[in-house]
Amino acid sequence: MKVEIQISNIGESVELEETSLLECLRKKGIRIRSSCGGHATCSDCVVKVKSGGKSLSEVNFKEKKLLGNVYYITKERLACQVHSKKGESIDAASEKIEVEVVNLDP
Repeated sequence: MKVEIQISNIGESVELEETSLLECLRKKGIRIRSSCGGHATCSDCVVKVKSGGKSLSEVNFKEKKLLGNVYYITKERLACQVHSKKGESIDAASEKIEVEVVNLDP
């Protein structure tokens, strides 16, 4: 399932399909910090979900281990662990998903 994500703090958008949000951002030329290379061990690639998110994968164990179990308060996720939901019948086109990249590389 393809999901369009608006990046609010830089005015760009990416289409999330089979790869992680981190990989999609990099393919688009958006430089986001990630010292572990997308293996969920550094917490550099934090993004804040500003709106939407039902079409995104659930917070997984790796994210909870690094960021704690406070997603429902902070809305922070690891871009390397954010994927589109698979096998869901959610109408992704009608959901507006907006994130803010916390650690952009200059």
